[in-house]
Amino acid sequence: MNLPQIPSGDLGTRPILQAVRGVTVLLLAQVVVVLTGVGTQLACLHSLGLPQYGHFVTINLMALCGSLLLLSGLPQAVRVAIAVEPRAGAKARWYLLVYHLPLTLLAAGVIAATAPVVAAALGDQALVTPIRIAAFDIAARTGGFEPWLMFLNATGRLHVQAFAQIAFAIARFAAVVVAFANGGGLVGALMGFACISSLGLGLAIVGWATWCSVTQAPDYGFAGQVRRALRWTIGCDLFPLLIPFASVWLLNMFGSDLHYIGFFCACVTVSTPFTTFGVVIGAGVYAEAAKSFARGDLSFLRSLVSQAAQVLILLIAVTLALAAVRGGEAARLVSNSSGAGLTLGAVVLGHTCLGGMLFFLDVLVARGSLQLRFRLMLGLACAHIIGTSVLIHTVGPAGAAMAILLSSVGGFAATVWLTRVAIGPFFRPRGIARAVSAASVTAALVASYPRPEGVNLLLAQLASGIGIYVLCLGGMGERFVSRSA
Repeated sequence: MNLPQIPSGDLGTRPILQAVRGVTVLLLAQVVVVLTGVGTQLACLHSLGLPQYGHFVTINLMALCGSLLLLSGLPQAVRVAIAVEPRAGAKARWYLLVYHLPLTLLAAGVIAATAPVVAAALGDQALVTPIRIAAFDIAARTGGFEPWLMFLNATGRLHVQAFAQIAFAIARFAAVVVAFANGGGLVGALMGFACISSLGLGLAIVGWATWCSVTQAPDYGFAGQVRRALRWTIGCDLFPLLIPFASVWLLNMFGSDLHYIGFFCACVTVSTPFTTFGVVIGAGVYAEAAKSFARGDLSFLRSLVSQAAQVLILLIAVTLALAAVRGGEAARLVSNSSGAGLTLGAVVLGHTCLGGMLFFLDVLVARGSLQLRFRLMLGLACAHIIGTSVLIHTVGPAGAAMAILLSSVGGFAATVWLTRVAIGPFFRPRGIARAVSAASVTAALVASYPRPEGVNLLLAQLASGIGIYVLCLGGMGERFVSRSA
């Protein structure tokens, strides 16, 4: 699928700094989202215990799968089309309210009706009610709130998107705390999520009414773009989640120890922010990338992708360094099982590479390579499921973590190569060398610290490691925004 060429007119200069500001505001919002998310998960882990927490994460992963399946169809197709023509807000609202919302309500009803079957597959009929609550959460969140965020992202309203994400995350955290304070347990926590999603739906309705103009935009083939994109967007957002979700599901299916499953779920939860940062960087540059492809400005695009890719390399380097020297101590805070540190390190690094892969996929989507993304992610998901099954049988439950790492690194490498083919070379070798050198120094210094015996000392060492890393990068002359921007 090729995007239409838009008349450029007097474009003038479009500095990379403008795009960097958009990425920055989303990253700052994501910091708040991550902190509140970690707080929510810690509260659930403390109140529910490992076995029940495993059920909580499993249900949330199922809800997330259902949400992404719904969001990756028509909403993503509309996002692709509206990035090219931001003034077609009224058309976007029509597609989402008339077609997407009824489909979402129907899907939520099916999930609620089949809850007894799903609960039986998980081996606990007490999960019927939590699954039905999660279905309501899906309907409220994906019916309007998440599509509205996609609309804001595609039209460049990143500050509004950041504010809405922050408000939603804080509200979910507060709802879970209140639920546990009143003895709500698993059902109470999920009810809190569902209530906040309902409020998010109300916010989206107000947002649609405020920002969607009723005037008709010039026709650059909006409806045709939506129809063509729809063939390759259905399920596309679900495929990346299948990597951790399939691992959790297969561990349950193969009858692994519940405590290990709970620990593995905790590792997945802790690692999710590393994936999210890659997704956020992709969201921050998406609108500018789509416009650059549409007007054929690959020079600006290469500079933009180069800056974003450098941030990803820096993140991967420091993640690998800190996981290598303190992953074992972090894992022992939750589990005393052998190999817990390797499990945590593999899952964290795998999720970081997964985030990088999703960033490059967003660049390819901005180019219109939807069919390529669909086939790549479908193949990767199928290969991961097969590989996870084989590794669990051959090396035990730890094979699930190994499969996540292998799949994510393979997907990251593939998308880097495809992006290079699409726009040309964009990596800065000296920047990569600085990231590796700074990470090596960081790992050596943190490894020289005394072994931490508690959470506070561990967090202090990790924080100091990040500080050392930033200082090393500064001393080596690393710039996050090139002077040519």
